Amino acid sequence: MNRFGERLEESGCPEQLSDAALGHLLWKPSPFQQSGAQVQCTIDLPEACILDGVITVRSSSGLPENLQTCSETGRNRHQLKHSATLGQWLDAELDKQTVGFVLNLPESGDNVWHNLHWIVPATARLYGKAKTSLGVRAPRDVLLILLFDAYEFREDDQQANLTEETAELHQALQKQHFEQWVVRHAPLLQLLTSSPPVLLHTLRRRCFQLLLWGHSEMRADRELRHNTALGPDDVKTFQTALTQLHGQEMDAMAAKFWNGATSSRFPKPRGAVSVLIIQRAFAHGRAFLAWPNLTKAVLSPLAQEGHIAWRTLDDLEQRPLLQQAAFFRSADVLVGAVGAALGWMLLMLPGSQVLEW
Repeated sequence: MNRFGERLEESGCPEQLSDAALGHLLWKPSPFQQSGAQVQCTIDLPEACILDGVITVRSSSGLPENLQTCSETGRNRHQLKHSATLGQWLDAELDKQTVGFVLNLPESGDNVWHNLHWIVPATARLYGKAKTSLGVRAPRDVLLILLFDAYEFREDDQQANLTEETAELHQALQKQHFEQWVVRHAPLLQLLTSSPPVLLHTLRRRCFQLLLWGHSEMRADRELRHNTALGPDDVKTFQTALTQLHGQEMDAMAAKFWNGATSSRFPKPRGAVSVLIIQRAFAHGRAFLAWPNLTKAVLSPLAQEGHIAWRTLDDLEQRPLLQQAAFFRSADVLVGAVGAALGWMLLMLPGSQVLEW
């Protein structure tokens, strides 16, 4: 059923969309999976084209009828067009040097928790041990093709009611938002490509010797653990790739953060434990109350004795992503309330510790 109680499949459906029915479905794999089999989140498409935003292959390719994306927010199906006439002009337009990579993203926001769910598996897709790993060819020879395919909780076609002038303004605002998003996330996107990314629906006619589709599944729910989902090796691949590309810059940022006079009146002594505290905005309802009293009673005495160096970040959302990564990557102890920022613990070194309230 969909959320309005309309049947999508006849077999195995409850009679009503009741609390009991929803409870039974919580954390269950997608009903599109047949007999409990895992969906194919990634696929390599040889000699494939993108025509008016639609992936197109030869009719005799033996590929499935649909493509599927897997993301933190769920799984979606996308059209894979099979063309009997593609081979007539394919060879003349085939780009044999560039690898196309269609990367699905669930949203175009700045939330680091959500963004880690696509950048980590995407990096592993290009640099990992899989047979499609491009190694030294990435990011130089990769064209990154972005597909924002989050669920739309809107059933009426608002686009149909827009005037021509309003529609043009809407498109202009979308373009501006996308350009700003690319600039904001450039340090992460540079792991995948050395050229500006493009949107799938804007490509009119582009053919590739190899087109990569999708990324491995990275989810929090345990029932979706399977042998094609993201694993520890993939996380290490992301850590290594980030360090190789931005390591020196992050080290410099971390040194200034921990030793700079503007951070604290106590610069970090040699061998001291680095303690990073995340203080959220009070509007979020997860901020530490009377924080100066806590630091005076607990942290400042330890810092004065040279045991620790501590820093509080209360403006994390306003800081550049690479700077955020540098601070967490250099912390020995992380303290914070539950929230997206703690997703950066993925970069903390072995032996570091997290206290999550």
